[in-house]
Amino acid sequence: MSQFKYGTVQLALLRTLLFRIDTETDPSGSDRKWNRYEVKVRGILTSILPEPVVPPADEFTSPSQKQPPKQPLSDMPLELPDSGDSAAFMAKVKHMMMTPRLPLIYQVGDTKLLEVSNPPDAAFGPEPLSCEVRQVNAGGTWLVEWGGIVRLVDCDNNPLSQSPIVSLRWSQNEIFDENWYSRLVTSGKLIVRTDLFKVSADFLRPLTVPNVLNDYVRTESSYTLNPNGSELDFRFVDQEKNLMPPIRATKASGRFTIVCPKPGVNRVGQVDIRLEGPKGTSRNALMVIAMRIAFAKLEAEKFFGATRMIWGTFREELWECVVEVSMQAMLREVKPKEDLDMMRSGGITPGCDPGRPGLSPPVRARILALLTAAFRDPCNPKGVDLLSNGKDAPTSAVTMNGGPVVSLVVADTKPDTGEPSIKDEAPYESYLIDTTYAYDAGYAQLPGTGVGPKGGESCFVRRHGGLATMTVSWSASRIGFPPVLPKFASPNSNFQHMHMSLEIGGSEFAADAQNPTYKAAGTYHYGVKNPILVSAAAPIPPFLTDAAAPASKDTAGYFSDDIIWKFQGQGPCPWNEQLTVGQKPNDNVAKSLGANLPGGPIPTSDIQSGDGPTPPPPVA
Repeated sequence: MSQFKYGTVQLALLRTLLFRIDTETDPSGSDRKWNRYEVKVRGILTSILPEPVVPPADEFTSPSQKQPPKQPLSDMPLELPDSGDSAAFMAKVKHMMMTPRLPLIYQVGDTKLLEVSNPPDAAFGPEPLSCEVRQVNAGGTWLVEWGGIVRLVDCDNNPLSQSPIVSLRWSQNEIFDENWYSRLVTSGKLIVRTDLFKVSADFLRPLTVPNVLNDYVRTESSYTLNPNGSELDFRFVDQEKNLMPPIRATKASGRFTIVCPKPGVNRVGQVDIRLEGPKGTSRNALMVIAMRIAFAKLEAEKFFGATRMIWGTFREELWECVVEVSMQAMLREVKPKEDLDMMRSGGITPGCDPGRPGLSPPVRARILALLTAAFRDPCNPKGVDLLSNGKDAPTSAVTMNGGPVVSLVVADTKPDTGEPSIKDEAPYESYLIDTTYAYDAGYAQLPGTGVGPKGGESCFVRRHGGLATMTVSWSASRIGFPPVLPKFASPNSNFQHMHMSLEIGGSEFAADAQNPTYKAAGTYHYGVKNPILVSAAAPIPPFLTDAAAPASKDTAGYFSDDIIWKFQGQGPCPWNEQLTVGQKPNDNVAKSLGANLPGGPIPTSDIQSGDGPTPPPPVA
């Protein structure tokens, strides 16, 4: 049979109010991330197991009502509050139904349409939207409506054959400057599903890092993790270089200068080099590399004489991995015929060759530690990390919710209100009964003659001793079993059944084609033999017990003159300005008219008040 279970709250005899499927894609619209299910269901949460019982036979019982199919509601226990407090019970249901990320099962017949057995779902849900809890009757039947959103990836149910990545898309922009150097900007987004990958998307950061081309230096690497840890935005900037920095250095700059006063005079060469290394680089190693490059450059120009004459300036930053070397040397003279050989090592940078592999910062998941508090469940005092694969990772609604678990499902128990007068264990969606009493006092109003000072006054004559009728309108809707219909013929000899109308609605089946909903409505008209014996009372639906009878009789059993007549008859008449306050009406015309009617003259008190004879107190 159909069932819906969220957390530990289970609904049976289910009716689907909304089942909407939408597709959510990545920002580019290229990848379908998951299906978004918006669900709204209504079901019965009851303490009575709906074992179908044949109602008493009457003129409206059909053969199908006498042999209903047995549909057990559930085999799970229901734990009602010990105090019997309905408000406390509703509060517990509301708390469970509105707590996010609880296990969910939505089954129609034998088919499970939605299941989240180990929350969260693909997008950190399920996400409750609304919950309505109403007590249907005093016998312990509750009607619950729940609406929420579930996001699932509909593919092979084997987690080992699925990928936690639902989208990895990027865009790339290439810019050339005036010297034809290229600048590559790569940006994109990685999206993971949280039902398979219960850790931060930052763990998959290496998948978002593109390779660096030869002769390129990655000048910027940017990662942005969204608040729930399921999306990682990235951006990389790569700059093309003519020559790559030497090994251990990430950035290099320098120049080579030769000073030659005139031909035949020794030249003076000067090399200025500045090297920067990444965090943790030895400045001593950078200094050695810089000096070797400077020496090699000067040596390519040939030193003067057999003794090398080298001098210079050497500098390092104390708080950064930066060194600077300025080295000078006396170079061999240039003969007049060798003017074009003034700088023989032009175009040579020792230790740096074209086509070197590109440089890129290391890939490190550094944001994860900042997300620990963000993934805590506020309802869990232990603070279990919902996006953690550790030993404390939640595996059920108990660990995620924290505290005691309230089991709110259906059981085979009996109500504590006593044995009902009518066996009625299948739940009603609604049972509405309205009773209308009508009483005609028997008076007729005669208009004034229009002649004389009181020609506008009416008088009243009695045509009969009084007439009362009663009309009962009812409608019923019941799940899994036809409703019990009220009998038309009255067992009370003071009420005579006269005419009626009966409307039987078509049976509506739920999606599982097992639990029909029966609807019926009717209107009964009765005549009252003796109006003074009528005691206005409210009808009792079939699922209420005899304990409700006293309350029914007290519903409309008291009358007071203050409600209508306390202020009536006071003040000037709105349609006759000549009548002054306190002026008494002249009843001579009424008396003269009434003297000729059967039964004699009408009492003056009846004319002034407009009431009929005062009936005796109602009889229960």
